[in-house]
Order: sequence, then C-alpha cells, then structure tokens
Amino acid sequence: MGNLVVKGSRYSDEDRRSAVLLYLIYGNVKRVAKQLDIPATTIQGWRKSDWWDHLSVQVSSEKEEEIQAHLTRVVGAAFEELEDRLANGNVRLLKDGTQVRVPISGRDAAWVAAVMIDKRELLRRVCTTPKPEDTKAMLEEAAEFMRAVSDEAAARRG
Repeated sequence: MGNLVVKGSRYSDEDRRSAVLLYLIYGNVKRVAKQLDIPATTIQGWRKSDWWDHLSVQVSSEKEEEIQAHLTRVVGAAFEELEDRLANGNVRLLKDGTQVRVPISGRDAAWVAAVMIDKRELLRRVCTTPKPEDTKAMLEEAAEFMRAVSDEAAARRG
C-alpha cells in the first residue's frame, strides 16, 4: 500500500485504510469518524489528500475480488445442489420421519433448463433485450409457475 503516515501523525496506515473502507461503505464522514474515533475534520482532510483516491480504488478492487470469490463459491454450491436434485430428486419427509427422494416434476426440470439456457445466453451476450410485451408474458409465466408450485406444496401438506 505504500507508506501513508506523515511523520509525527498519530494515525497509522491501517487507520487511513479503515477510514477509506468505511467511507466507501457508509459514504458519511461523521459516521466513519464516530466508528473509528477519529475527528471528522481529520477524515475530511484525508479525503482531500492525494492518496485518498488511489487507496479508494485499491480497496474497492480488493473488496470486489473478495465478493466475487464468495459469489463463485455460493454459485458452485448451488449448482452442486441443483445437479443432485435433478439426478436424485427432492428430499421429502414422510409422516413417520423417514426421508425419501422424490423425482422433480417435468415442469420443474423444464423451468430449470429454461433458466439455465437464458443465463448461459446472457453470459455469452447473445440474448436480445426483450420487448415490453415479451417481458409481460414472461412475468405471467413466472407467476403461473409460482402458483403451481404453491398449489403442489399445499397439496403435499394437505
């Protein structure tokens, strides 16, 4: 990060880094000052310093990489769970407490396939922007699917 500390300053590079990070999160000098117990005027002065913008970009980039890593792990886990459900079915709890696997419905499998194809196309940047009437039809289809899932769940419980 380089040395940001001015000789004789009572605040460390880590204090400055924390101030930048919290400012990026909250966007409010007073809130950052209160949390770090550093005068708001000091943080306001730091914001005008040459190093502030550089450090803001660096911290933002590091946090973005961290978030991307978390998202990658979550998406990977979700895909593994989805693959398991497609291959082995959903887990269903019977009245006696035992668990059985029940194949997913054709509708659910079709929905998963459709969503995956759409997302793949988005990633490939091949899809086109839907027209308003297409969007309305997709929303109606999604609402119908959710009603069917809800009805199916209610039927299983009842």
